[in-house]
Amino acid sequence: MNPLLTLIANFIEKLVYDVETVVEKVSDIFTKGARRKDIETKIKDLEREREFLIKYTIKKT
Repeated sequence: MNPLLTLIANFIEKLVYDVETVVEKVSDIFTKGARRKDIETKIKDLEREREFLIKYTIKKT
């Protein structure tokens, strides 16, 4: 498989996984009755983690 296509496929796969993970984690937070500020903080943390993983995936391939 073309290396560029592999990179794109890995990137898209990671994004889909990250979105599903974020939705699950945010849903868990809402069901626990968390405050809005806690939720915003958690979302920012997850966004930072996602960006790190995307950079790591790109550097790795």
